[in-house]
Amino acid sequence: MVARISPWHVVAVALYLSFALTLGTQPVAANNNQVVVAQLRDADILDPALTGAAQEVLNILINIFDTLVTLDENLQIRPSLATEWQVDGTRWVFKLREGVRFHNGDVLDAHAVKFTLERNMDPTTNSPQATRLSAIRGVNVLDDYTLEIITHEPYPALLNILAGQFIVPPRAVQEMGRDFGLSPVGSGPFRFVQWDMGQQIVLEANDDYWYGRPYIDRLIFRPLQETSTRIAAFLAGEVDVAATIPPDRMNEIRNSPRCSLRANFGTQLYLGLPTLDGPFAKREVRQAVNHAIDVDLIIDELLNGTAKRMNGPIFENAIGYDATLPAYPYDPDRARELLHEAGYADGFETTLHYVAAGMEGITNLQEVAEIIAAMLGELESQVVVCA
Repeated sequence: MVARISPWHVVAVALYLSFALTLGTQPVAANNNQVVVAQLRDADILDPALTGAAQEVLNILINIFDTLVTLDENLQIRPSLATEWQVDGTRWVFKLREGVRFHNGDVLDAHAVKFTLERNMDPTTNSPQATRLSAIRGVNVLDDYTLEIITHEPYPALLNILAGQFIVPPRAVQEMGRDFGLSPVGSGPFRFVQWDMGQQIVLEANDDYWYGRPYIDRLIFRPLQETSTRIAAFLAGEVDVAATIPPDRMNEIRNSPRCSLRANFGTQLYLGLPTLDGPFAKREVRQAVNHAIDVDLIIDELLNGTAKRMNGPIFENAIGYDATLPAYPYDPDRARELLHEAGYADGFETTLHYVAAGMEGITNLQEVAEIIAAMLGELESQVVVCA
């Protein structure tokens, strides 16, 4: 992983609206009982076990499902379905909140949590969540509202991992099979109503939500991939929240008397390298790529200052961040020296892939890819840019 940039994920929000894409407990104006959110793309599936939870999907799932613990606005662990927990080496014991029910009326207890975690870890599920749970050796029910998790070794990051594991109802999953991902049942603040693929996903407030009924009655997610369409719908009042605003369109939002911009810090824009074989298996080549990319130029000129350079793969407010690690300085001459040391003085040909439509709230991926290709090309390597 090289040339890491952490862009601000920017959304446009109508001024009359005070709204969060999580619990939905902020008040809105009395005549606005419906909130429409325009996102970059539609969901792939709404079964938490079968999706990698890209940002557009996570925005939806977090309203339908609950987790054992959650993160507050400062990324600190807070209770959710679990009211308290204790850890002794590799043994974690969680006390669960009583009285919580899934949207179908089933009780949410320790058996449901065990089912969820084991389903996500089961190789036959083929879940993208499995690798995140690889530290877990076993899950045991001590009583209906007490759960034990055993890890292979002491693992302080377990709570952060559990904050992303949405608890599902065993009976609904078993009866519905693959259809669960098309009509999900959770315990969260909103109930799933309908999914018109490519058009909208509709949720309605859960009157019996344990944290309190949301102030919003109906929550609608609309996929609008085209940036101009998304912004035009927002400025026209057709949607209340528009996600993923590119830097060069921000002034349109700022200049509107009824709109505002809000930025959420926490999405990485990075260049990944195949390190198992080929040129990038050599450390000197990877170092050369780092030195060859002028990250500050990309941030200042292309992203209009809406990003912050990272010194490694960990965010500055995350566990394990080390502020003393220096970022690679932009030094193309040093990059050429390193390529020469690695045996590639004449360069080599490689292919740079990117997602043309953008992802995870990141905009301008194609432009960033083109700039990186040009910078690497200056080292006399041949780079082919492919969508």
